[in-house]
Amino acid sequence: IAPPFDIISKEEQEKYHECHPQNMIWLTLGRTTPNDTNNDNWYTRAAGCLKKWLSESILEQDETPAFYLTTHEFSLENKLITRYGLIALVGLEPFEEGVVLPHERTFSKVRAQRLELIKECKANLSAIFSLYSDKNNRILDTLKDAIARKAPDIDFADNNGEKHCLWRITDKYVLQYVSEAMNNKTIFIADGHHRYETALNYKDWLSTTSPEFNSAHPANYVMMYLCSMEDPGLVILPAHRMLNEVPASKRASLIQKAAEYFDITTFSFKGHGREKSRDEFIFALKSNTSKNSFGIFM
Repeated sequence: IAPPFDIISKEEQEKYHECHPQNMIWLTLGRTTPNDTNNDNWYTRAAGCLKKWLSESILEQDETPAFYLTTHEFSLENKLITRYGLIALVGLEPFEEGVVLPHERTFSKVRAQRLELIKECKANLSAIFSLYSDKNNRILDTLKDAIARKAPDIDFADNNGEKHCLWRITDKYVLQYVSEAMNNKTIFIADGHHRYETALNYKDWLSTTSPEFNSAHPANYVMMYLCSMEDPGLVILPAHRMLNEVPASKRASLIQKAAEYFDITTFSFKGHGREKSRDEFIFALKSNTSKNSFGIFM
């Protein structure tokens, strides 16, 4: 196991390569060398790894159509939280169709790298994290019922001590019910924009280069991890940004200019009062859950 490729530092990349010869890093973010060529590079080596792991049954392709329900247990503010996710194939749709929606822009260099990887491996190596709304929790409740009396097929703790479980669901009624219930859903990409756009590009590339490409080809789909917005385990924490070298004049006028657009509460402090003001500041942010609140520390 390894985190998504785009949050792994150079140091972590080496660590995951060294920790096990079958860590997913060998497929998702292989090492580059000064001797890399068009025919021998980390994309081709990843494809070789994948082929080897399949031939040795380290990785196995399921012979039966299935959904995979997962749980992720983690601790937040001394509370144990469980998030459910459904791993499944989702039909690819261009963003302009309004079925699958993004929220961030992507980089052409990363898309090009991912496209080379999928061309060589011909596989989705990492699920796209997506959200959907299911206000009555019918989909998730159906999936939970399907695994209620089953032990997980996969059960492990990661390097952070967080627990992950996975159940394989093959009941045809459940597969059909969930598929039909998802038919009219809008899907929001939470993480994996580069991977989704790469899947679209790969499909377009195949449609013009492969005589075998048709409407039933696997490249019409992409692997997703689907999480219900109504799942209590779906926790979205704030993203923090540090801005360096902002001129004093800009800082001095910021609050005054922002007052035209925001309701502003100020928490001032001197000397030893910093910790108390910080606690009040964070408490106020957490209390305003019905509003969109931003905090700034200067």
